[in-house]
Amino acid sequence: MKNDLRLLQENPNQVVVASDKTSNFFLMDVKEYKATLNQELRKNYKKAGLGVVEEIDEEAAYFANKLDLDDRIEGMALQPAFLTIKDHKDNIPAQISYRLISPSKPNLGVIAKTMLQKVNQQIKESTQLNLCRSTKEAIDWFVGLEEKSKMVFLKFDIDAYFPSISR
Repeated sequence: MKNDLRLLQENPNQVVVASDKTSNFFLMDVKEYKATLNQELRKNYKKAGLGVVEEIDEEAAYFANKLDLDDRIEGMALQPAFLTIKDHKDNIPAQISYRLISPSKPNLGVIAKTMLQKVNQQIKESTQLNLCRSTKEAIDWFVGLEEKSKMVFLKFDIDAYFPSISR
């Protein structure tokens, strides 16, 4: 580790980039890292001024207050985005994929969860569908099924879920 740190200190033109799902680290040229970060940001986000951040915070505060959650919601923290390398993909190192981590997001998770729970409950009651809210509920439902050998589970891998949401 001392040798690695010494090498980094001797070469300020490189940056350490963490992997996405493993404990690996990679060295990357600073210029290449900045260009890749900029490219990944532009792929999913638009530039906006601080006025937009204030508008989002005001809207979040309105919903938090309306749902009586204002004691649990904070304003958006402005932090720089960063990249991780998806080193678990089959095509590495021929084609390197990156995950963009953008910590500057509104803290709307609690608000969205509360609103979605109400909508899901209405759907469940009106359609009589089996909507599982927890892993335990899903396992209990699965255990009770008959003729499992004739059934199939589908797995979905959603890519870039949050940036694709629009009104």
